[in-house]
Amino acid sequence: VKKTVFSALNSVARQGAVLATNTSTLDIDEIASATNRPQDVCGMHFFSPANVMPLLEVVRGAASAPTTLRTAVDLGVRMGKCPVLVGNCFGFAGNRMLEQYGAQALFCLEEGALPHEVDKAMTNFGMAMGPCTMGDLAGLDIGYQIRKSLGLHDSSSKARQELGRYSGTIADALCEQKRYGQKSGKGWYSYANGRTPERDPDVEELVARVSSSLGIQRRQLSQEEITERCVLALINEGYKILEEGVAECESDIDMIYAMGYGMRGWTPMQYANALGHKTVLERIEYLQSLHPDTPMWNPSNLLRERAAGGPQNC
Repeated sequence: VKKTVFSALNSVARQGAVLATNTSTLDIDEIASATNRPQDVCGMHFFSPANVMPLLEVVRGAASAPTTLRTAVDLGVRMGKCPVLVGNCFGFAGNRMLEQYGAQALFCLEEGALPHEVDKAMTNFGMAMGPCTMGDLAGLDIGYQIRKSLGLHDSSSKARQELGRYSGTIADALCEQKRYGQKSGKGWYSYANGRTPERDPDVEELVARVSSSLGIQRRQLSQEEITERCVLALINEGYKILEEGVAECESDIDMIYAMGYGMRGWTPMQYANALGHKTVLERIEYLQSLHPDTPMWNPSNLLRERAAGGPQNC
């Protein structure tokens, strides 16, 4: 659909006009390929709800001209937003990191935690809301459709076989029961009394049932374990993003999480620096030893360099 729209814009917009798209996952370069002026195309990813959240990711395509990016940044400032320049990849910077954070939260659910326990751990750390509450607000069907489009919903697909441990089993089961979040009145929680999330015994039973189907013996997870796993997943992916040049410096990532996700107190890279890179690497390597089937725990090469005493920031 977007390629069709941009092809039409290409034929009617004046030369030099910026053609910007608001998307959280679509490939900017693929959209730009529908035009004969990819230098004029960029992403402008507004964070939801866009009238409240100040963050704007300005997404640099392979051919985006500096003037295009500067215009997008200037427009964001005029709109009262906080623009951060990021590269083009699936999820860009903020949502790419969030995908690993969310996956770790789902693994904690599989292993023994319940939605309210995961949410409590993360709000106590400084998140504006926990991952389950956030999913219900955004709509669980969005992630479900993305997983289906990537072939991850099918356990026999090539994409699924190459993935390693799959985090979406419980979330898929929720969506198959049409539990899409606040929009459907039920998701990870019940919203029978409006927008206030309430624990739902049906969900907690479903979570336990899925764990059993996966052959997992549920156990009690401490708040400290949940927090460490979710936060380190954010941090490790953050260093991979820096390593690849998707974000230019740690402060950009921290700005994204403060302004786009409402983190209070600690932000991911600030927390990593406070812990110390050597400690962060040791804990990630420990989690990798416990979960060798989970590629997110492969430590970032940049993190390894900093733990060994390399340059500590951008």
